[in-house]
Amino acid sequence: MQIYEELKARGLIAQVTDEEEIRELVNNGKATFYIGFDPTADSLHVGHFMALCLMKRLQMAGNRPIALIGGGTGYIGDPSGRTDMRSMMTPETIQHNCDCFKKQMERFIEFGEGKALMLNNADWLLKLNYIELLREVGACFSVNNMLRAECYKQRMEKGLSFLEFNYMIMQSYDFYHMFQTVGCNMQFGGDDQWSNMLGGTELIRRKLGKDAYAMTITLLMNSEGKKMGKTASGAVWLDPNKTSPYDFYQYWRNVGDADVLKCIRMLTFLPLEQIDEMDTWQGSQLNTAKEILAFELTKLVHGEEEAAKAQEAALEALDGRKGVVAVYNYKTGEILCAVSSPTYDPDDVPDLEDDSTGEYDGVYMNRMTQSAYVPGSIFKVVTTAAALSEIDDIESQTFLCEGSYWVGGDEVVCEGTHGEVTIRQALMHSCNSAFAQIALELGPETLMKYAEQFQITEPLSFDGITTAAGHLDLTDVADVNVAWGGIGQYTDTVNPCRFMTFMGQIAGGGTAAEPYLVASASSGMLSRYTARTRQTDRVMSTAVAATLQEMMHYNVVYNYGEESFPDLYVCAKTGTAEVGGGLEPNATFAGFTMDEDYPLAFVVVVENGGYGRSVCVPIISQVLSACMEDGISG
Repeated sequence: MQIYEELKARGLIAQVTDEEEIRELVNNGKATFYIGFDPTADSLHVGHFMALCLMKRLQMAGNRPIALIGGGTGYIGDPSGRTDMRSMMTPETIQHNCDCFKKQMERFIEFGEGKALMLNNADWLLKLNYIELLREVGACFSVNNMLRAECYKQRMEKGLSFLEFNYMIMQSYDFYHMFQTVGCNMQFGGDDQWSNMLGGTELIRRKLGKDAYAMTITLLMNSEGKKMGKTASGAVWLDPNKTSPYDFYQYWRNVGDADVLKCIRMLTFLPLEQIDEMDTWQGSQLNTAKEILAFELTKLVHGEEEAAKAQEAALEALDGRKGVVAVYNYKTGEILCAVSSPTYDPDDVPDLEDDSTGEYDGVYMNRMTQSAYVPGSIFKVVTTAAALSEIDDIESQTFLCEGSYWVGGDEVVCEGTHGEVTIRQALMHSCNSAFAQIALELGPETLMKYAEQFQITEPLSFDGITTAAGHLDLTDVADVNVAWGGIGQYTDTVNPCRFMTFMGQIAGGGTAAEPYLVASASSGMLSRYTARTRQTDRVMSTAVAATLQEMMHYNVVYNYGEESFPDLYVCAKTGTAEVGGGLEPNATFAGFTMDEDYPLAFVVVVENGGYGRSVCVPIISQVLSACMEDGISG
């Protein structure tokens, strides 16, 4: 398969001016082509990624790329995909951004004598005399045709400045100039650039009587029709100082199931034969595909060593144990950490039939989204919230703990003997006796009502993913089972991602941002899409949320020590969830920070880990510290 056919097979080609001629040129290594990059920032981003990969593919096939930096067109700003005019940049900023682009491009393209060229259109555009330009090329452009261009049509309602109206002429002049000076016979660009590119081919035809060609690249869209490349904290940059290799890896690791194989086909350099075999993958196999995608792209941008580091860092905190670590920004909704363990090397997929150790049990399941765990004592936060909402005098009541609490002839065992405790002290001591009494005072119908109101048992949908549902059914059960249900230890189950969102709702005063893995968009060659933060339903009053915040913070101070979370105001609750079968209990931990700069909610589950305090607290402490080091903010 030759290069043009491969580009089509990968779904990269959108529109072409003359397919036969373009096929002939690129397949025979006779294309000298350019792609333009306006220096709108000091780093390239995911929106430029496909263009860089295309240049690399075509250079490997013997063609000569020209990376054209828009040092001149950057003075104007491309109106394509914009609803407003771009901010004006100083000449110093433009030059700085151009210099940054060159360093990043060198990872993809080989520059040098007889190889790729890097040019800056400031070298000729800034020297043009306006009157001479009008006389030379003005007659070649029809205003009527220009106004029919899509990039202008969408701006007409809000107003199109004459400054931006000239952008098509400048871009066309670039092609015209390079056709004459360096033999550039082809222009590639994003599909939203089609009108500008046709302007260039037409200018060359009218002025020189010769043919030049244009081809547009398919825009990188997710299954929901949104452009990929942006998160709540901003664009996904190629500069490691703006988007760390770890965060870059996580962005691709967390693409939707419906998008992963398309991204592998369009963006990686894996053989098509290998990708074709993946097209049949379903369910848990898609997690393998995401690991492959994330590793391959991180390797391309940051090198294989950094890709390996990113892959390992996500699992370091769990230290090989099975479970979940998840963190999200409850103000924006962005999921910052979504680790499911165990995992595996995508190049060495484990054979479960030959695994006698159990190391890979459940390896193909994403525990964050597909699992529902017995919550253990972290569920006491739910019972507390229900009691604060339903029982007027709950904070003045006391409950007697003598090491256990008898419900009829059945014993609810407590880990300690706490004496008389208030609900605040009960949460601090995680007192089973007290919470058994609180659950019985609430009653089964009320407990289930508030579990539904808090959305604890409902599946959560985001980015085309629907999580596992939780479970709390206390209908027609014995009183002792109601008591254990309020403790989080009957048939209660919760999905980790859903419980993390509940933590965010407490932190947010009763509501929070809906979580998402990807909010995609890009700029430059591709149109810009601005991510929107969506709020959840209000699940509790502000007053109840404020009381829970105070109680959960005191729990941290009393049980774990503020020194466990330096420089953060953390509110949280641990749990130990019995799982039966003679196995060690699951260790759980859930909570949130109340810091303006780091608004984070989290959940940790370590399967058969024992006690949440000793196992989970160090894990989340490490993860939150990493978030702060990476500069994650609200």
